[in-house]
Amino acid sequence: MKQALSGINVIDLTQYIAGPYCTRLLAGFGANVIKIEKPGEGDPARKMGPFLNDEPGLERSGLFLYLNNNKKSVTLDLKSEEGAEVFRRLVKDADILVESFRPGVMDRLGFGYKDLQKLNPGLVMTSISNFGQTGPYRDYKLNHLIAWGMAGGYYTEGAPGERPVQAGGWITHCIAGVHAAAGAAVALYHRNETGQGEHADISISESMILAPTYPAVVYSYRGDIYNRLGKCYLGIMPCRDGYISLNIYVMRHWEMMCSFFGMPELLQDPMFETQVGVNTNVEEAREFFYAKVKDWGKTELFQEGNEWRIPFGLIPTTEDMLQSPQHKARGFFEEVNHSVIGKVTMPGAPFKMMETPWHQRSPAPMLGEHTEDVINNRLAARRMPRQSNESKALSEQARITGVSRLPLEGIRVTDVTQSWAGTYATQFLAGMGAEVIKVETTRWIDPWRGGATAGRTGPFWEESPLFNSVNTNKLSVTLDLTNPRGVEVFKQLVKISDIVAENYTPRVMKNFGLDYEVLKQVNPGIIMLSMPAHGMTGPWRDYPGFAALFEQMSGLPQLTGYPDGPPKMVDWGFADTIGGANGRAALMFALLHRQMTGKGQYIDMSQVEACTSLIGDAIAEYSMNKRIRPRHGNRHPYMAPHGYYRCRGDDFWVAIAVSSNEEWYQFCKVIGNPSWTEEERFSDSIIRWNNQDELDILVEAWTLQHDHYEVMYSLQQAGVAAGVIPTGPELLADPHLKERGMFQVVDRAVVGPHPYPRSAPMKLSESPDEKRQPSPLLGEHNHYVLHELLGLSEQEIECLAEDSIIGNEPLI
Repeated sequence: MKQALSGINVIDLTQYIAGPYCTRLLAGFGANVIKIEKPGEGDPARKMGPFLNDEPGLERSGLFLYLNNNKKSVTLDLKSEEGAEVFRRLVKDADILVESFRPGVMDRLGFGYKDLQKLNPGLVMTSISNFGQTGPYRDYKLNHLIAWGMAGGYYTEGAPGERPVQAGGWITHCIAGVHAAAGAAVALYHRNETGQGEHADISISESMILAPTYPAVVYSYRGDIYNRLGKCYLGIMPCRDGYISLNIYVMRHWEMMCSFFGMPELLQDPMFETQVGVNTNVEEAREFFYAKVKDWGKTELFQEGNEWRIPFGLIPTTEDMLQSPQHKARGFFEEVNHSVIGKVTMPGAPFKMMETPWHQRSPAPMLGEHTEDVINNRLAARRMPRQSNESKALSEQARITGVSRLPLEGIRVTDVTQSWAGTYATQFLAGMGAEVIKVETTRWIDPWRGGATAGRTGPFWEESPLFNSVNTNKLSVTLDLTNPRGVEVFKQLVKISDIVAENYTPRVMKNFGLDYEVLKQVNPGIIMLSMPAHGMTGPWRDYPGFAALFEQMSGLPQLTGYPDGPPKMVDWGFADTIGGANGRAALMFALLHRQMTGKGQYIDMSQVEACTSLIGDAIAEYSMNKRIRPRHGNRHPYMAPHGYYRCRGDDFWVAIAVSSNEEWYQFCKVIGNPSWTEEERFSDSIIRWNNQDELDILVEAWTLQHDHYEVMYSLQQAGVAAGVIPTGPELLADPHLKERGMFQVVDRAVVGPHPYPRSAPMKLSESPDEKRQPSPLLGEHNHYVLHELLGLSEQEIECLAEDSIIGNEPLI
C-alpha cells in the first residue's frame, strides 16, 4: 500500500511519550521508523502502565504498545565503539532523526547536529526537549503537571481560589509530539527542495504555551489579567447513566434549549434576556436545567438535542467510545495483535488521508526484535524528488544572496477556515513562508474578529486580540460564496493554489458547490483539508461542534478532575489547537507526498478523533483489562509531592513534582529541612505517596510564604521539577520566552503595536526565522488577489464591490 511517507527513513532515538508520539505519526503514515533502545532496558515507557492484568513487564505496557506500533526495535549501546559505528551507518541512510535527550547529551556522545551533518548533509534532525535547546530554562525539569500549568491558560478556568487540576492522561507530551511531526515534515520538505538538512528544535513547554496565548495578547490590548471568573456556560451535568454537557455558544442555542426542555418562561425572564445575562446568571440557569437533565439517558439526550441542532456534548467513558456508532462507522479504532499482550483495541489515525491512508502494519516491537536484521542490512535508498525549475531558481538565488528561503516559499493556500482550529493550522503554513489567502465574507465575519473586543472604540472587526494573534502573516480577500460570481472567482483562486483548508460543518462547502469532487476538477493537484467536529462521514457527521464539544466528546473530561468529583473540562478551548496542530501535520504529510508524486488528495479530519488520539493508553487500558480509568486529580502514579500549591499573593500557584528520594532530599534542603521532613510518614517515596494529603498541607504551608517564581527558581536550581502558573503579563515578561522569541511585537493598522506569538514551538537552524507580519484587515488584499493574481480588470473588481460580493466592512 502506497502511503504518504513511504520511502522515508526515520531514526527514532526518543523515549517516554512526546518523541514516540511524533514517530508514531510518521510510522503510521508509512515512514520506515527504526527505534534505537538501550540494551536490556529499552525505552522507559516500557515500564509505564497500563500493563496487561496489572503485571509489569517490558513487553506488557499498553502505553508503549500504543506509541510504538509500526516501528522496528534495535538495541545499541551508543557509548560503545561498535554501537556508535552502527548508529553512524544508519544516519548516512536516514532522512529524519528524532531525539528527546536533554540538551547537550547528543553533543557529548559525539552525535550533535554538526557531527551528523558531516555524515549526511541532508539529514533533518528533530530534537524534542522540555524547554528547547537554548534559553535560561533549557536544563530545567518538566513533566505533564508542570507543562500544563506553565501554559498559563489555567487563568481562564474555574472559580477564583479553586485549586488547579491537570488535564487527564499525558496530553501535553502528545501535543508536543504532533508539533514535532509537523516540524520534521516541514524541514524535510525544505530539504527536498534545497538539498539542505536542518535541525528542528522543539520545546514541549512552548507547544503548550502556544495554545492559550490569548491571556498574554489580551493583556497587551486591554490591560486585563485573565483571572478566573467561574463558569460562563451550563457545562457538565449528571444524567441517569452518566454525564452530558449543555453548551451555549450563541443566544440561539439558549432559546432552542429552553424550548427543547419545555421552559419557555425562561425566555421572558429579564435575567436571561441577553448572552451576557445568561453568562452572568449561569448558576441560576444551571438549577433549572439540572432538574430536567437528571432523568434522561445521556445518549438519548445527546442525539435528540443534536437533531434540534443544539450542541449537546456527550461525556463518554472509554467503554462508551469503543461502542460509539460514529467511531464504528468511521473505523476509527483498530485492533492490534501483540505476541505477549494479545489483541488490543486503540485509536488509529487522527486524520484520514484518502489517497494515502494510515495503515497498521505491525504491533509495537519486542525489545531488540530487529537488531540483527537492521545491522546486517542497509536501509532502503532515500527517495529524493526532482527539483522543479522554480525551486532550483529560488535555491540559486538564496546561494547568491546568502539569504535563506523559508521552507514553504512558493506554496499558496486558499484558507476558508474561521475561529481557531483551522486558522491555527494555516497560521503554521503562513509562518513557514506559504502565501496564505484567507477567504472571508462581508455577510458574516469570522467569529474571532468579534472576540474579546470590549473597551475598544474603532471598527470592532479589526480590534480582536484573538483574531489578530492567530492570523498573522496571512492575506485577506472577501468573497460572497452564496453568489455564483463569488464561487467562480473562488475556483479561479483554487486553480493557482496548492492547498484549500476549511472547517465548516460537512454540508457547507457542498452547498456552495465547492466540495473536493468539484475542486479537484478545477485543480487535480489540489490538497484539501476539511475539519468538522465528527468528520465527513458517519451518523453524527452533521451534528454541530465547537472546541468545548470536541473536548467533551473525546473522552478527556472523563479522565480529568478529582476522584470524588464529576468529569472536568479544561475550559480554555484548547481542543481547537489539538485539531489545528494535527491539521498542520496532515497538510505537511500531504505536501511531502505531492512533492514526490505530483498527486493531491483529500484529508478528512474529525476534531473529536484528533483529541481522542491523545488518550490512546486509556483506551488500551480498557481493552486490555476491562477497566475504566478513574480520575486522579493532580496525583501521579509514584511521585509525591506532586501538585499545584498556593503561593504568596492573590491566586498565584506553583507546580511541584518530586520524582525520587534524591529529589526529596534536595527539596527538603531548599525549604530549610523543617522537622516534619524527618518523620517516618515521609521517609521514602512509597510512604510519602501513601500520605499525600498530609504532605500537601505541609508543602503548601511553605509555598504560601513565597513568591511563585521564587519557588520555581530555587527548586529547579536544586534539581527539583517546579513551574509557575503564569498570568498574561508574566508570560510576556518571562526571560526564557523572551530569549527564544516566543512573542514579537508587530505593528498593525487600527490597533497599533502588540506582542503576538510565533506560529510554531520550533526553531530551525538553517532557515530564517518565521515571517512576522500582522493579521490582515478585512478584504485588505482584494486588489492584489483579484487583479494581480487572478487578472480581473479594475471594472470587474468595481462590479464585484457594487454587488457586495467583495468589500471591506461587514454588511451586518
